Amino acid sequence: MHIDYIKETAFRVKKFIQTTNEELIFIYGEFDPWTASAFEVPQKHNFLKIVKPGGSHSARIGNLPPEQKKQVTDKLEDWLGISIATN
Repeated sequence: MHIDYIKETAFRVKKFIQTTNEELIFIYGEFDPWTASAFEVPQKHNFLKIVKPGGSHSARIGNLPPEQKKQVTDKLEDWLGISIATN
């Protein structure tokens, strides 16, 4: 399956990231090829960017190291106003 790169979509996503006030979590794997071309994530209170050390394209909240998983759950608890139980 071939998917064409659409430059206009990339520009729209970049603009959205720069202008939104929505809460977003960006999770990347250190060795995921997509991480090399990831969008720049501004330092904003409503964004959290996590790069899993040694991680791949399969980086997820559930397989993050404990300290990164805590960062994510703390941020979600703050945004959502609820407690999140973790194992």
